[in-house]
Amino acid sequence: MDLRRLLIIYAVFWVGIFIGALLDLFLGFGFVSVRHVRTMLPIPDFRLFLGVIIVNFATSIIIFVLGVLSVVVQLVAILAVSAYVGELAFRAGLVVGLVGIAPHAPLELLGFSFIAYAGQCRGHGLPYARYLALGYVLLLVAAVVESTLSIYVLRLYLTSTLNHRAGIFCVS
Repeated sequence: MDLRRLLIIYAVFWVGIFIGALLDLFLGFGFVSVRHVRTMLPIPDFRLFLGVIIVNFATSIIIFVLGVLSVVVQLVAILAVSAYVGELAFRAGLVVGLVGIAPHAPLELLGFSFIAYAGQCRGHGLPYARYLALGYVLLLVAAVVESTLSIYVLRLYLTSTLNHRAGIFCVS
């Protein structure tokens, strides 16, 4: 395994997320009040889990195929997709965006990175099946985390933020 290539792919995903956050900030969405974000989220959210699986698997197939065809096109696509995701994630503000993606994003992006790397290996005639399998396992784990832990952490943060702004203090 070429760890350097894998890390480059992983870094491109994070750069895209950062670019998306900056775009959101400069487009004026970055300071939307947290009052506009729903705080009562179901845990676990099975519809969210299935939606995440469908979107992530479809995206991963595209990223894999692009890696087979052209590494440069694949990296540009990764940058564009992750910038869009970053813009969406940070629409409710920087802190809310970070709290919302922190639990699952590292696993999810690593899964996508392995799948992208598998596509590059396939394009160069190298063995790729184990990287592809590992990528999909990571995407499944990330989807579980996103539909449970990420929602729980986000709900806790938003509830405490809204209670603090309303002057309601809960001591446990």
